[in-house]
Amino acid sequence: MSQTRTLRGITVLVCIIFLASASLLKAKVAPPIRQQKILKTGWLVNQLQGESYDIAALTEAAKRPDKTWLRIDMPNQVADVLLRYGRISDPHVGKNAAACAWIWQQDWAYATTFVTPEGIGPVWLRLMGVDTIARVYVNGQEVGRCNNMFRRYAFEIRSALKDNEDNVLLVVFTGPAKELARIEREVTLAHGIAPTKYMRKSHCDFNNYLGARPNFMKVGLFREVILDIPSDTWLEDTAIRPTLSDDLQRADVQVILDARGTNAQVRYTLTDANGKTVAQGQENTQERQFSFTVNQPRLWWPHTHGEPYLYTLTLEVQQGVALQDARQFKVGFRKVEHVTLDENTGEARFAFKINNRQIYLKGAGWAPLEGISHVWDRQRSDRQIALGKQANMNLFRMWAEGSIPPSYWYDACDEQGILVWQDLYFGYGIDPFHEPDFRANAEAEIADTIKRLRNHPSIFLWVGGNENLMGWEFAKGYGNIPNRHFCEEVMPSLVKQFDPTRPFHPSSPWGGPYSNYPLRGDWHDYTTLKFVPLSSVPLFNSEICRVSPPSVTSMRRYMTEEELWPEGFQFAVDRPGKIAWPDMWEYRSAGSAWDKIGSIERFCDPQNPEDLVRVLGTAHGENWQQRVEQQRRGALMGMPGGNRRCWGSMVWRLNDAWPITYMSAIDYYLEPKICYYYLKRAFSPALVSFEQTADKIFVWVINDSAEPVAGILTLTKMDFQGKQPELLSRYVHINPGEAERCLDATPLRTIVKNREFLVAELNGRIVTHLVNAERYLHLPQATLGVKVLDDEIEIVTDVFARQVTLEFPGVTGAVFEDNFFDMIPAQKRRIRIHHNPGANAVTVRAVNADTMTIAFDKQ
Repeated sequence: MSQTRTLRGITVLVCIIFLASASLLKAKVAPPIRQQKILKTGWLVNQLQGESYDIAALTEAAKRPDKTWLRIDMPNQVADVLLRYGRISDPHVGKNAAACAWIWQQDWAYATTFVTPEGIGPVWLRLMGVDTIARVYVNGQEVGRCNNMFRRYAFEIRSALKDNEDNVLLVVFTGPAKELARIEREVTLAHGIAPTKYMRKSHCDFNNYLGARPNFMKVGLFREVILDIPSDTWLEDTAIRPTLSDDLQRADVQVILDARGTNAQVRYTLTDANGKTVAQGQENTQERQFSFTVNQPRLWWPHTHGEPYLYTLTLEVQQGVALQDARQFKVGFRKVEHVTLDENTGEARFAFKINNRQIYLKGAGWAPLEGISHVWDRQRSDRQIALGKQANMNLFRMWAEGSIPPSYWYDACDEQGILVWQDLYFGYGIDPFHEPDFRANAEAEIADTIKRLRNHPSIFLWVGGNENLMGWEFAKGYGNIPNRHFCEEVMPSLVKQFDPTRPFHPSSPWGGPYSNYPLRGDWHDYTTLKFVPLSSVPLFNSEICRVSPPSVTSMRRYMTEEELWPEGFQFAVDRPGKIAWPDMWEYRSAGSAWDKIGSIERFCDPQNPEDLVRVLGTAHGENWQQRVEQQRRGALMGMPGGNRRCWGSMVWRLNDAWPITYMSAIDYYLEPKICYYYLKRAFSPALVSFEQTADKIFVWVINDSAEPVAGILTLTKMDFQGKQPELLSRYVHINPGEAERCLDATPLRTIVKNREFLVAELNGRIVTHLVNAERYLHLPQATLGVKVLDDEIEIVTDVFARQVTLEFPGVTGAVFEDNFFDMIPAQKRRIRIHHNPGANAVTVRAVNADTMTIAFDKQ
């Protein structure tokens, strides 16, 4: 075939990021490098009619498409395409999502054309994300079938290609609703397991938990489609297993190769962050594995405790002077230990040591990025990572009920020092592992998931899924759980086979006499709905749950003014169990949201939507703050510090896939909610925390940073005007990983609950404590002074200012260094603007201060 022939509809991705070795350049040899060509452009999507299809006719139609075929680049799922062409109204708005149900009741065809690659060797068609039931054809010949959105598929297609004309790739999708109907007709459902569980598809596609009513079942291609044209020898898979010596002074690196084709040499080079060679050598691919040692390695740390240092490992596969294949990997040297018993007391623990240091983990569950599609939006993803890191998180839990992120998400966590708790993709309740075909599919999926992710140093834990055993217990009781052996025996054996370097946890939550037991394993906070014994200080809180809405500005993007606050509406909880917010707020919520709100009785009755958002958001934030701070103290209420029981706090959840009122810290439009800022303060590495019991008030200092915290801690009783009749102080020195009860407020005698408050200060950090609910406070009118100074906002107050709030009027997505905070009399603060989405003014207000609007100077 002529080398000048145009490769239409193909983006060429050369899978190395360097040119060639010095020896090849000297020899002036053009290396026959393996190529991977992403089929990105020139795609067509069409709705299919009827129940059976003439594949030959569809193939011909794709060559000469009529107007029924919609042209689109990949990846895009069907709803993405239809929205782009205006065939559906925006599902994010109002009740539009419900009108999209016809999409998943239909079958769909994806098609594109490509030219035959040169040569006579294998050509692999790799589909990196197929949702979910599909048959794949090349030139009318079936080359493969797909039935699992969590697996990557590879089909060898050389024999199906044509030499003298374009090839037609056709992917025919069965509508998910049709597949569910088939399962209900043809499959013997056992143990009361729902039909949706028999499809290996995102669990939340089948319900309204993420926000779409009644649901939103995605269909189509959501990742790249790649033509892979290897040379004589190529690397199909590589496992990199670094282990550190006990004293962290030596790293032994084992590299395991899945090399295909003929025998060849593999040259390896490990370089540091400056490009300096640390280790190098040459091995034979026939050996399948090799090892090398690095002395005194730089360590990879979570960003809260050090630098996430990364090396680069380059592998070059050669036959003689011909370069066959090449790969690069980032390598982080870190040691992970799962601590299940306290080394001093023998008490149960659920904690983790990183590089021999037990670290308190602070983070959030990561929900799907988008509700209408599993296509990954990198810009959106990067913003969410940044917001999590800015909130002092060192951990994300990649949730079982979404989709596997692309490699660059894990790359970002590697680079930024954020640990990843990686769920396997088995959602709420038990799956039909007893069914042989399902089990084989699930085992292949688990193996593929581990293989694609195991080289990322940020991943520190594999978890079998989300609420699998707990979900069964909630629905069926605490008796025998079918198929639990798969979670507790089969899954760990697969993890041990494909990644023996990391710990495994059978499900989240799991441990103890029942699955969601606070004092064994990890625990999910269902105290919104239940009284849970022994749960005030669990061993590890992997879901802290409360509900609040996004900002009013965000809500106006998906509901009308009448829906936001109907004419004549008055908020009132005037009968037990009443859902008191407006009807559209309820429609745009999920999972009995009203029953999961915080303690709104502590606040004045809301008179408008802004009031209601503030009350619900503050109740949410105060709950998260109280839960996290007590867990970080690690002791039961009123008990002194010492041996911390709890070693991790994760909120559910970081983000929203739909515009919705529910449990997130960040709304769909990437604006932090009120609760986000309360959580950010509670996650401060060095934390000053108040504890109020029935009889006493204490001040704690908790140090979850990498260095000791020392200084003079002061405790002041103050009235709202600024009068300071009493003060206590002491020197404190708190080592990393320790929490200490430092001051007792009893010597300050009585505190007038509605006119006085407490102030603690350590090293310039000021923390306030109100001893009464907000609605009972006698607050004076505050006068705020506000200045805009470049990328900062300076605020000063004359008297106590309750919940100072910064907003950019009329726009969503604002991010500030801090927000929704109290200020003591005569205090001045400068707040950095982290993200301005295009506002030309800022408003500043407080509960007891008038709103001020300050325009930005025009540059």
